[in-house]
Amino acid sequence: MKHFKVEKTKKFAKTKVKFVTCVHESTKRKEKDFARRAGSPMEPTSNPFGMMARPFLKWAGGKRRLLPELLARAPKHFVRYHEPFLGGGALFFALRPERASLADAGEELVNTFQVVQSQVEPLLSLLRLHQSNHSPSHFYATRGEKSAAPLQQAARMIYLNKTCFNGLFRLNAAGQFNVAMGQQPSPEIVQADRLRACAQALQGAEIACQDFRLLRAQKGDFVYFDPPYDGGYTGYTPQGFTSEDQADLAALALKLHGEGVQVLLSNADTPYVRSLYREGPFRVEQVRAPRSISCCGSGRKPAKEILITNTQGPFQKPQAPTLFDGVKEGVNEKHQNFYHVKV
Repeated sequence: MKHFKVEKTKKFAKTKVKFVTCVHESTKRKEKDFARRAGSPMEPTSNPFGMMARPFLKWAGGKRRLLPELLARAPKHFVRYHEPFLGGGALFFALRPERASLADAGEELVNTFQVVQSQVEPLLSLLRLHQSNHSPSHFYATRGEKSAAPLQQAARMIYLNKTCFNGLFRLNAAGQFNVAMGQQPSPEIVQADRLRACAQALQGAEIACQDFRLLRAQKGDFVYFDPPYDGGYTGYTPQGFTSEDQADLAALALKLHGEGVQVLLSNADTPYVRSLYREGPFRVEQVRAPRSISCCGSGRKPAKEILITNTQGPFQKPQAPTLFDGVKEGVNEKHQNFYHVKV
């Protein structure tokens, strides 16, 4: 990690050095506490302090490439962060709020996040077994079996996500994972440093499996809604996501606005979605986001999406490169923590 540049003026130089040192020591203490809670000492080569927490699952509709637009519209100050359509959690990991309520209707997804949060070392041990046994026969045997134990379920989900076709998570009407094996020659199944960094980031979060309608936010909170897109892929759960669900979501967003909650919502740019947010306090803006999942590389073209907020801006201009697309080293002043992002 690079050294921080110190300003020439002694007054500011002294302040900056003192601040950085304080944060550094605080982060070290957090790492030791996290390692103790994980139930196993970390390997000497692992360095969660030097790696920014990033999504550990590839997710259809993931927001990694839309992060500059999302971060530009996220409020600078809020009491608690809520994300009721968790998915890969890209915005959560980018913001890394101290207090968060994360939820999703997908039981397997929520279980996996809970296991990463509380049992990351045993999880890594199981993933190493999957790595050593990986083959077509092992993939389809694992896909066809579903353990009742949360730890084994989480390892299964991550293994299938890393080795299936395009990392797609899809359930049939019976709730069974039915994606075929991918053609990756050497899939990266065990990402120890990334999972440990995610586990540390999740320590202050409440994670629940529940419908978005059960969201409970208070004045001053920030809610990010990233539902299955209208007219797009909705196979994250056997129930899917209907037009009635979209209408209920719009009604909830309006209710939260009246309660003093800051709202950010992403969706497909369709006439139906625009009609839901045409009235009221909402600001609707079109953005273009590259598709992350398609049957072929040439099919991953920018898609028209909209971002909906209940604030009128002005918004910060999106920065490039993003937290996940370039290298940045410094101090996250909002959450008083270091960040170091790998290309």
